[in-house]
Amino acid sequence: MGLCIQLSFSLLLLASATTASSGSDLQLTQLREYVLQGLNLSRIPDVSKMNVSQEEFGRMFGVYMERQSGVNLHTITPTADEMVDRRLRFSLEKVKDSEVQQATLRILVEGGTRIGVRILGSTRFVPSSLISRKVGPSKFPKWTELDLTDAVRTRLTEGSNHIGVELTCRRCLYPRDIASSSGPNLNIITRENTGLRKKRSSRTDCYKDNHRKRCCRHTMDVVFKDLPGFEFIIQPYSFDAGYCKGRCPARYNPAHHHALLQSLIWKQDRQRAPRPCCAPSKLADLEILHLDEDDPTVLKVSTWKNMRVLECACS
Repeated sequence: MGLCIQLSFSLLLLASATTASSGSDLQLTQLREYVLQGLNLSRIPDVSKMNVSQEEFGRMFGVYMERQSGVNLHTITPTADEMVDRRLRFSLEKVKDSEVQQATLRILVEGGTRIGVRILGSTRFVPSSLISRKVGPSKFPKWTELDLTDAVRTRLTEGSNHIGVELTCRRCLYPRDIASSSGPNLNIITRENTGLRKKRSSRTDCYKDNHRKRCCRHTMDVVFKDLPGFEFIIQPYSFDAGYCKGRCPARYNPAHHHALLQSLIWKQDRQRAPRPCCAPSKLADLEILHLDEDDPTVLKVSTWKNMRVLECACS
């Protein structure tokens, strides 16, 4: 008989990440069309032209936080005595007791150059690793981000209250007043145990003792940056989309009266009707912070309808 599984769009989205590499370009194109419709975009924003200032980033992240609880932004700038030549020191005091979701160094760089950052030792400037990226050609200076998430998490695990970095780019642009908003900033995003990670109904969540593998809600973590073509989405960095899977025996957790009737008819005569499918019965919206499709210097916050599965039932 096999399992009858109804996939939500969020599950299809995750599936695209695994099938795109095998040549399913058409499927990925179709999914992108669904994304455009879901976020009410005219086209996919061009990330290669992205040049969002720190002021715009902070302003729109504030709008995002107002609409999505449980996520916080900490912008850390080094003081004058924390900079030696191109070596910067950022305090981690504000985030040492938080769960770090993402940490990025944002800095203004001339187009067409390569920027690099060496992670320095906790007590003295000893290069331990190098993170770099090529900045595309541009007539104007570009705001560039380098992912320091692993380095920040490592420092916090070691019990350090700061992180030191050394810039290796030749054409990094920042004023002598490095406390300025156009200077280098370390943006650390922390997540609380609420919001996207809010405890769900125990009635439909899957548990290890569900030996009969009946219909229940499974966890499905999605990281947008790992999905080709979705790099324009800034937040959420990751979220639990969830999906429904499992057997639907007769009379088991029907979504509505019709599902109950269908399950009874299926039990009586399996030729007259199929067994109900395990499908989402309660969905929630997802707030998205993303690049504007018309202006690469602007961010937008949009609501993506029905993107998180909260509960499952047999339908």
